[in-house]
Amino acid sequence: MDNKNILDLDLSDELHLNEAVKTNLRKAFKWGKILAIMLFIFFGFMVLFYFKLLTAETRQAGSSVQTLITILLLTFTICVFFSAFNLLGFANRGMISLETNNNKVFSISIESLKGYFKFYGIFLSIITLFFVIAFFSMFAIFFN
Repeated sequence: MDNKNILDLDLSDELHLNEAVKTNLRKAFKWGKILAIMLFIFFGFMVLFYFKLLTAETRQAGSSVQTLITILLLTFTICVFFSAFNLLGFANRGMISLETNNNKVFSISIESLKGYFKFYGIFLSIITLFFVIAFFSMFAIFFN
């Protein structure tokens, strides 16, 4: 009687996917790359806008609202960069994993996608929290 575990049966380093799954993954990787490139372009425009706002701020020194907007824009710009970076890592590593049939590279690609979703989950939670606080603040101000 053999004492083999199901996990011990496949110890190869090859990626085993059928052609339909590979085709769908190639499309997902392609669209991920397109979205990442668009996010990098958006990041570039945000950096240009940030520097324009920064130079405008130095002309009007002392505006606290403009300083707050500048800090929020810088934070959002950094968030867009890391989002695009994770998405591009997912797309590039995923395409390499399909070309080489490498499980390790595919696993790293999926980890990049996990990081992308995790980042957006935290980011959207924080934005939702700000909206909830703003809503209750407006509600409290309106009814007092």
